[in-house]
Amino acid sequence: GVGTQFRVYLPRAAAEQLRVATAQRTSAAARAAQSLDGTETILVVDDEPALRLLMRAVLGYRGYQVIEAESGEESLRRFAESPVPVSLVLMDVNLPGLSGWEAMVRLRSHNPRVPVVVLSGGFADEERPRALSLGAAEFVSKPFTNESLVSIVRTVLDRAQA
Repeated sequence: GVGTQFRVYLPRAAAEQLRVATAQRTSAAARAAQSLDGTETILVVDDEPALRLLMRAVLGYRGYQVIEAESGEESLRRFAESPVPVSLVLMDVNLPGLSGWEAMVRLRSHNPRVPVVVLSGGFADEERPRALSLGAAEFVSKPFTNESLVSIVRTVLDRAQA
């Protein structure tokens, strides 16, 4: 007398259908993960050593070559002195000394084709439009996940190569 009873009837899947479906999902996930890999050189600019270490580890695991800088001034030196062309810059804007904003403008004046992804833990609603108006390829608000970082890096690199 109290409550409702439901019965749901679902068709049985054959074992072979389950195996094929699982294999397709696994291979699709592997292809998607593999497509995020790369060999390009990335300049990571952030004044937080732990965050630089994390980005170097995450990107390095995916095959990217990482150059680090802890300030705007150092980013300009590392960019100019790199033995291989820098394919992408991940630039924190809140840096001591020369700000990331100014460093990005100077980097882009030397090479307007290099994509810069702006990283900020500040006010995304205000900083995103500013970053894009200064020529940033993308804006990433901190904190971010490892997966989102690698995905954005790969997307921006692919877009720059197209």
